[in-house]
Amino acid sequence: MVKSDIYFNRVVFIDTLLSFNGVIPSLSEFQLKLISLIDQFSKELISEGQCEQLSDELCHIICRYLDEHISLKLKVNDISWERNSLVYHFYGYDNKVISLDERIENILSKSKGEIFNYACRLLLLVKNSLGENEKITSLLLNYSPEIKTIPEREEDTPDKDVIQIPPLPVRRWSDPFIWQTGMIFFLLISLWVFCVKYLDGLY
Repeated sequence: MVKSDIYFNRVVFIDTLLSFNGVIPSLSEFQLKLISLIDQFSKELISEGQCEQLSDELCHIICRYLDEHISLKLKVNDISWERNSLVYHFYGYDNKVISLDERIENILSKSKGEIFNYACRLLLLVKNSLGENEKITSLLLNYSPEIKTIPEREEDTPDKDVIQIPPLPVRRWSDPFIWQTGMIFFLLISLWVFCVKYLDGLY
């Protein structure tokens, strides 16, 4: 797995949590986390020998997609993402002359290899999170054979500074059923002893 995969997968993971209505405790911290991941992803693409112009365009698409997806999710609670826009942070004011689906179409037609694979994966994210339009549907049909042949990615490995805590061993005596059975058995023995002594007293 190339290192750029690690950062791309982390962005996708965050986006997936967003799709499942994950809570964003702080917009500014959330923005900084995404900025850091996209910046690292961009640097890794260049270090891996990818075209700098296409790498920048791919990152622009990621920023644009995330901005639209986050805005869509926050709109339900009447919260604006505009001040935290990723496109604005990296590229300044965006007049949106070129739409997101047009940008994806352009990069798919110009790229190959890793950049092309990332663009195909973004196309699927756009379709699943933002819905289909005529352009997206057309792109999915045109690039369907290529999308099906994209190799499966390995799961991202946990960060080294994250401590992996093994599950605690199951304690048999902590089972409520065992405790209840034991108590009933103890009460029956106590009752039997009491009855024996009581009957002995009668004779």
